[in-house]
Amino acid sequence: MQMNRMWLPYDQITLENGGGKANELARMKKIGIQVPAFFVLSIEGATALRLRKEGALTNEEKEYLFQMVEQECSGFECFSVRSSAGKEDSEEVSFAGLFDTYLNVSKEELADKILDCLRSADYQHIKDYMYHHQLDIKDVKMAVVIQGMVTAEKAGVLFTANPKGLLNETVLVVGNGLGDGVVEGLVPVTTYYLKRDEDLSYFERQEDSPLLSQKEMKSLLEQADLLRKNSEFYLDCEFAVLEEKVYYLQSRPITTLKTVREESVPVVFNNSNLVESYPGLTLPLTDTFIQFAYQEVFKGVAWRFSRSKELLAAYEDVFAKIVVRINGRMYYNMNHLYSLLQFLPFPNQILPIWQEMMGFSQKDVVTTPELKKKTTFLESLRISGRIIREFFSASKNMKRLNEDFIKVERYFKQQYTDEMNQNQIKELYQNLADRVLSNWDVTLVNDLYAFVYTGILKKALKKWGNSEAEKEWNQWFSGIPAITSMEPVISLQKLADFVNKQNLLSSIKRITSDEDFARFMEKDHSGFKERFLMYIDQYGDRSLEELKLETATFRSHPLKALNQLIIFAENTNNKETKAADSFKKLEEIENQIDVSAWKKQIFHYLSKRARLGIQHRETSRLNRSRIYGMVRTMMLRMGEIAVEQGWLEEKEDIFWLTMEEVKQLDQLDGTFDPQKIVARRIKEYKGYELLPAYGYLVFQEESFNKVVQQAEKVIHDSLVDELQGIATSNGKVSGEIIVVTNPSEVKESVEGKILVTKMTDPGWVFLLTQAKGIIAEKGSLLSHTAIISRELGIPAVVGIKNATEVLHTGDQIELDANTGNVTILEREAGRNES
Repeated sequence: MQMNRMWLPYDQITLENGGGKANELARMKKIGIQVPAFFVLSIEGATALRLRKEGALTNEEKEYLFQMVEQECSGFECFSVRSSAGKEDSEEVSFAGLFDTYLNVSKEELADKILDCLRSADYQHIKDYMYHHQLDIKDVKMAVVIQGMVTAEKAGVLFTANPKGLLNETVLVVGNGLGDGVVEGLVPVTTYYLKRDEDLSYFERQEDSPLLSQKEMKSLLEQADLLRKNSEFYLDCEFAVLEEKVYYLQSRPITTLKTVREESVPVVFNNSNLVESYPGLTLPLTDTFIQFAYQEVFKGVAWRFSRSKELLAAYEDVFAKIVVRINGRMYYNMNHLYSLLQFLPFPNQILPIWQEMMGFSQKDVVTTPELKKKTTFLESLRISGRIIREFFSASKNMKRLNEDFIKVERYFKQQYTDEMNQNQIKELYQNLADRVLSNWDVTLVNDLYAFVYTGILKKALKKWGNSEAEKEWNQWFSGIPAITSMEPVISLQKLADFVNKQNLLSSIKRITSDEDFARFMEKDHSGFKERFLMYIDQYGDRSLEELKLETATFRSHPLKALNQLIIFAENTNNKETKAADSFKKLEEIENQIDVSAWKKQIFHYLSKRARLGIQHRETSRLNRSRIYGMVRTMMLRMGEIAVEQGWLEEKEDIFWLTMEEVKQLDQLDGTFDPQKIVARRIKEYKGYELLPAYGYLVFQEESFNKVVQQAEKVIHDSLVDELQGIATSNGKVSGEIIVVTNPSEVKESVEGKILVTKMTDPGWVFLLTQAKGIIAEKGSLLSHTAIISRELGIPAVVGIKNATEVLHTGDQIELDANTGNVTILEREAGRNES
């Protein structure tokens, strides 16, 4: 055999002559990946050797082998010898770890190790593997890769997608020494999980396993991106690191994941907008309650638009999983959401507006084939007609809904007592669900109403307004008269004024326990007791994270209300005046826009309806918090009963159960132990607490929860000086920031500081009234952060990625909410050189 056909340099290798592994290495090297020098014993040469009786290399073959070593792998003292079968490392099968591999092979040992590698093709487990995968003998026609040996300080495996099926998470495993120790589980490893589209990451570390430097990580990821760009597969890549230089040793498809060319639609989850209502972790009782609520509300709006039982039946699974809990956090199932939104009239025009108002940064519309529109043209026309009719009736229907809610609230107060038994609570819960959910779907119609008019108005301002159209847009919506979200603040300020007038502040500040509070209220003759209880009755459910049933609200924990009252009483700035000052008359704002009379009429029409939609939206959100308050009250009573019966240890443990489990507490059998369930879920959630808050998840198929024992954040050394977001409330301020990641733990006043947080919910209104400005990672033009900050005249910027990690409490910044720019003026002491 000709030696130049037996031994091939990398630039002559193909799949046919060099096998799968060698062909991929050659491809990697050609596109610029740092691959250690190598050459191959070709399939033709290897086949000849396997057929040879004496089974050894001739002197001529050895001599040519050594020439190839000098020519292709000069500078290396040791080598690796690895198989490269025809279908090895292919999309169908990997043959991972089945053939023999030899590391640290000297030049003199190469000939023998090449033959040993070839012989491994005859092992029984290879034949079993081939039989299992229905492979032909030609699929294991072997070549052998001879590669310069990198004496790695660290080595590992990088997966361009999580092999379990999370497609937008990169997984990287690294250990000390050579890669075989990592692959075979012989050395402690560090596993990195990188959510690169959100700049979020964490790692799990075993014992003294190594960490990667920023330089090493950067090189690994840049080369992985290059590989991914030039492949239609999600890849499993082995690498080695020596003196901070990264080498890729092989790359193969992740066989558990589909290729991008296969016709498969991923399952997408997004928490934009939803995270305002359910920030952080959400416990199982809240999760199952809101899944039921969303199911019924979306089913209601589908019936309102379609009047088709067949259509509702076809989308039953969609309604049941509009929202889901993954790793303890709530997400929209975007496939299901978009499958319902496809029925909107003029979807190409309305969907972009809806996405912007909801704050969705990912604009791809994803619907699985089985959820494609299942209506005839005539049915679609009828649905569009009903949607348009309901659209223009939204304001009237929202007024009626508010009137109905007042009746529901009155009914609950008449029916509920603290002595109710389990069956009575279940009956009351069902009656409330029937009364509330029968028409609550009109809130979705009103959301569409507010979004569409707001989006069109913004476009009109940009088209017809001047260069400050964005600023004018924010002014347009500031001070919506009597906006409901401000009522709790204004009422609390009035109560604080009463406390100061009656000189009660010092006495209230001495209250530190429920017993102190009870004694104070019993002895009070100033009128405070009546005013305080009236406030709790009206606004006791408005609180930070108020839509989580497990949240301690003013109603369930009155001392929280007292603490907030003390802050208001100690701060002489009048929140009512501050809010009222921002109530700008619509006519005054319209006069500031220099356009023709007919355009002003259009502005007036659009703004009036957009503001009305927003006002109704805020009213329904306050009423929604009251509904959750009713459910919270009933569930806490169920918790008390469970403790009395010995089913649970603490009444608050009820929140660790699902709604179905709560209803079955009086039907316990040996298969259902509530206390064990609670203990197991508490352990699971301790793991979830360690995970970064992913906002956007893409799964190949079904979602899954992670099992986390310990995790640490990846710390980046570089510090940026400027950040850019979306300006939602005009103004420009400078000052000290306070980063708030857990609002329930804020004990001090934030007066005069700029708040930095992930997101806000309606209960944040109490903190926002004290703040000088607000920066949020999440949000949109109609998010609660935007609406309330405009009402209070507080500069606000939303949509700044990782703001709570880049900025730190004590930093001095300039917040320009006219442009959305945040400039870091001075880092907190000790961080300038970090």
